[in-house]
Amino acid sequence: PKHIEYNNYNKVYSQQPILTKTSDLGAKFKKVQDFDTRIISTKVKVPGEFVDSWTDILENETMDLDGQYGPINAVVTLKDEIFCLQDTAVAHLAINPRVQVPGDDGISLELGTGGILHDYKYLSSTIGCLNKFGVISTESSFYFVDIINRGIMAFNQGQISRFSDLKGFHHTFLGDMEYDQLVLDNAVLGTGVSIGYNPSSADVYFSFRQTPVGAKADKNFTIAFNEKAGQFTSYYDYVPA
Repeated sequence: PKHIEYNNYNKVYSQQPILTKTSDLGAKFKKVQDFDTRIISTKVKVPGEFVDSWTDILENETMDLDGQYGPINAVVTLKDEIFCLQDTAVAHLAINPRVQVPGDDGISLELGTGGILHDYKYLSSTIGCLNKFGVISTESSFYFVDIINRGIMAFNQGQISRFSDLKGFHHTFLGDMEYDQLVLDNAVLGTGVSIGYNPSSADVYFSFRQTPVGAKADKNFTIAFNEKAGQFTSYYDYVPA
């Protein structure tokens, strides 16, 4: 207390008893502040609006994926469908689903759920992606690199497949992928995965930057897959800057 308050009476000693119980949080209490599996929705974008709806985050419109598969490392869109990639899983998000029901008068009715984030479904719980830029979508599929399983995976016709294993590259990537370097995924250090797509030729380029800056041995490589031929076509001697 201050000098002028030193001899004043503290009214806390004469307050009436209450039923409210309070306790300390304790030394072992840890507040969770990182929600690395949470998806948050915003308002719908409207052309010509004065305030950007994508900056208006809806706090109650959230959905949490299963945390046992790791954080969300990448998000990809394919044919207006959204997929989330975790360390060891791939999830398909159901966003504002619509179901068509034929009415008695022959006119179809659309039934909505009333919410934006409805549900999610896991397509795989053993295959995932650790690299933010290790996924890309094309006209009919999306591809991603799984450095845990040492391979290139693909989503096509509603299923996740071990794409490189089916094409005969299992042992090749098993020896060529350096997990310790690719997991860093740092463009400044020159490590990580980068994928590109050329729609005119239907070529998908997978680049692996796994040699640190200043290292003597060069273990970087780029391999291309052609969707029209359905095969890996060539290795290239360049990687992204």
